[in-house]
Formats: sequence, C-alpha cells, structure tokens
Amino acid sequence: MRKLKKNLLAVGMLFLMGTYSFAGETYTNEDAKFKITFPSSYDVSSDQQDGVTVLSLSATYQSMILLVSVFVYEEVVPEDEYAVKVAEGIITTADAFNSKFNEKKCVRWNGGGSNPGLKNAIKGKVSNGSGGSFNFFGNIYITMAYGIEYRISALSTSKKGFDAGIESAFVNSFKLL
Repeated sequence: MRKLKKNLLAVGMLFLMGTYSFAGETYTNEDAKFKITFPSSYDVSSDQQDGVTVLSLSATYQSMILLVSVFVYEEVVPEDEYAVKVAEGIITTADAFNSKFNEKKCVRWNGGGSNPGLKNAIKGKVSNGSGGSFNFFGNIYITMAYGIEYRISALSTSKKGFDAGIESAFVNSFKLL
C-alpha cells in the first residue's frame, strides 16, 4: 500500500510539472483582433512593408523563445484564400529557419477557435552573423481570421531546452477577439 501511494504521488507530481498556467502578461490588440498571454515581459514592434503591417511580439522564458507575428494586409484577404496563405506561411517560416518542410509533420490546428490553421515542426539552423549558428527546435502555428494572418512560434535552441508545457500554455492562451 505504501508503495502504491508513493507511485501515485510521483505520477501526480509529473502531471503537475507538465501542466502550466503562467500568470504572465497579456497583450491585447483590438485592431488586430487578438490577445495572447506571455509568461514574462515581451517586446513589441511594428513595421509597414509592401501593403502589409507586421506586428511582432517576442519573449524569452526559461530556455524558450516565444514569438508572435501578425500580418494585417491593406487589401483584405478573401476567406477562400486563407488555406493558401496559411500554407505559404508554413513553408516560408520553415525556409527562414533552414528547416526541412515535411507535409507529414504538418497537422491541423484550430487557432483561436473554429478557424482552420496548421501546426508544423521547426528543426533548423540559422547563422548568428559572426560565423557561427543557432539550432532551433519547436513548432510554428498559423491561422487566419478577419483577413489577418497570425503566426505563433514556440522554439528553443536545443531539444533538451524545449518545454512542451510552456508551449501549450502559450499557444492555448491565443484568442481571437
């Protein structure tokens, strides 16, 4: 009986360690119609380029890099083009991280509700600008709503540093307004 209690306690502790609900900082943008909670402070920047405003948010937490990129297009993207935009975003992001795109690892994701999106694994290497490079492991999530494209990334520079619990809490905090 004592051994059973000890094992149940150990299993319970493992479950709790894998369950995160950080009470971080929530970013809300009424114009871009979304909100997301970061586990720590975050940086925000905005850039206007070729008919699109790109809103970028980033934070580091423990060994994770958490990113959000929102693309607000001047010309409204029709709903029947959402799937093409999402696929384009997945392939572009994989390419940016020198990650091989494997359609078998690309799965459906319902971002922010009933809106169709995709989740894709990222495993790549990017130059650090001084002869070295950084490895990246993680996932990118992309969805569209209101003619706006939303990209959410949870990455780490090592497999060991990637925490699926942090990723899950971060991605699941994303809500469309």
